[in-house]
Amino acid sequence: MYDKFSNKLASEWKRIKHGDPQGSVLGPLLFLIYINDLPRTIDNYANSVLFADDTSIIITNTVVQEFKQNIYVAIQETNNWFLTVNYNKTHFLQFFLKKQNEITIQIITSNTILSNINSTKFLGLTIDSMLSRREHITALSFKLNKACFAVRAIKPLMTSRVLKRFTIPIFTPLCRTVSSSRVHLISVTIYLEYKRE
Repeated sequence: MYDKFSNKLASEWKRIKHGDPQGSVLGPLLFLIYINDLPRTIDNYANSVLFADDTSIIITNTVVQEFKQNIYVAIQETNNWFLTVNYNKTHFLQFFLKKQNEITIQIITSNTILSNINSTKFLGLTIDSMLSRREHITALSFKLNKACFAVRAIKPLMTSRVLKRFTIPIFTPLCRTVSSSRVHLISVTIYLEYKRE
């Protein structure tokens, strides 16, 4: 590494007693190997979904007291696994039907009250307590509106061929979560046609 005056910069070599250097390729692999068995430790109380360094714990129970107990056990097991739970990012979301009432519940762990939220983003999809797609579609429409505005602003400056090559990478990621890969181009075209009228 060099500074702005082309002087070579280097730090002293140090022996690493535990862990691995930040930014190494080995770090994510070791983390995945380490966390891979976590679901087995909480299998009796919860289901878990692991994606990279994000863990979602899904607990289902119709009995409120057992539900709360399962939450405490799942959190305790993750702490025993030497994973620190970030309580600022930890929430819980109840799923229920329209005719069903929300259960009033307060979960306190490590002197922190876990917040009960109405919706969350899960693997790129916004889900709410009723499992409707309303919030996700609203957010997606907002992003598509912004993209359409950008395309309309640059349209007079480009040929249709260049414009097509420019717009597909913009719209494809926005539509991929809603529809299959073949249908998303059709939906983008329809959306663009709709926005022109």
